Amino acid sequence: IDAKVTAKPAHAQEPRAAAPAAPAEPAAMPAAEVQPQYRGGEAAMFKYMMENMRYPEEAEKARQEGRVVVGFTVTADGGVEDIKIKRSVSPSLDAEAMRVVSGMSGSWQPGSVDGKPVRCTMAIPVSFKLQ
Repeated sequence: IDAKVTAKPAHAQEPRAAAPAAPAEPAAMPAAEVQPQYRGGEAAMFKYMMENMRYPEEAEKARQEGRVVVGFTVTADGGVEDIKIKRSVSPSLDAEAMRVVSGMSGSWQPGSVDGKPVRCTMAIPVSFKLQ
């Protein structure tokens, strides 16, 4: 999934708190037969990201662009945990990508093994490009 989203400048929206720190590493997870899916599909996920991402003012002033890869775990109930940066661009862009992914908690249909929901790891590349 490549979430190429052009974020709105930070000064265009009200500020929000940064994503919380990721908890400790969970135990190994089985490979899912059915992978997690964002409720409503990729189009709904991209819409959510476009509506909620803001270009951090600091990154905008520094003309920083790039693709942040965010790893996370989709829980058996569709929540999002263990959010981590797999590929960094800058602290402010990384924090914004993590904030948006943390807001997706509860919006996932979990993966499954033998018809039972299981925890699954995911990674989403989030592109930041100034216009």
